[in-house]
Amino acid sequence: MRAVRHRRWPRWSRQQQREAPLSEDVIVQRVLADVQRQLDLVFEYKLRELLAPTLARIADSLIRDTRNELATTLREIVTRAVAQELQRTRGGR
Repeated sequence: MRAVRHRRWPRWSRQQQREAPLSEDVIVQRVLADVQRQLDLVFEYKLRELLAPTLARIADSLIRDTRNELATTLREIVTRAVAQELQRTRGGR
């Protein structure tokens, strides 16, 4: 397996960079990098836009189910507590 060699670009000052003629490869790389940044932003925005309603529905459903479960559990606890208290009261007479 051969090691990957990275291209080393000469380090130029900003003045040299502005004055140097741009090769087609450099222009293509700049454009591709710019397009990639734009695509990333658009993709993230669209993803959030599309997922927001679905996530809100899921959260609402989860909250509703949890409330129902808690209400059922609370009813069971209260019913048991009342039954125990009635048994104590009746048995204590």
